[in-house]
Amino acid sequence: MSNFADKSSVNRKLLFAVIGLSIVLVVVAVVFVASTFFGDSRSDDVFATCSEAQGGLTLDGETITSSNPGGAGERGTAYTRARGCLLAETGMPPSVEDRMMWTGTDVGKDDGQWEGWKASWTYDLDDGLVLSVTAD
Repeated sequence: MSNFADKSSVNRKLLFAVIGLSIVLVVVAVVFVASTFFGDSRSDDVFATCSEAQGGLTLDGETITSSNPGGAGERGTAYTRARGCLLAETGMPPSVEDRMMWTGTDVGKDDGQWEGWKASWTYDLDDGLVLSVTAD
C-alpha cells in the first residue's frame, strides 16, 4: 500500500509541476501577443529617441515630421541634430538622403522609400525643408 501512496504523491507533484509550467507558458504567450499588438510602434520608438533634441519633431500616428520651427532662416543645431537622428534611426539610405538634400525650390517636393519606411519632403524659401517619415 505504501508503494501506491508514494507513486500517488510523485504523480501529484508531477501534475502540479506540469500545470504550473503550463500557466507560466500561457502568461508569457499572452504578454508577448499583447506587447506585439499594443506596444510602441517603430515610429514611437524613433520619436522617443530623437525628440530629446527638441528640434521640431512631431508625431502623428505612424508619421514623424521634421520641420524647422523658425523656418528656412533659422537653421538651429537642435533641428539639425533631430533630423540627423531621424535619418539614422530609420536607416534612410544615402541615395534617398542625397535626393532630399538636393531638393531645391525648383523641384519643391519629392519622396522615397526604403525597408520599412517611406518619406516625403518639401522645400521652399519660407519653411525650409519639411520631412515626413512614415513606418510601412
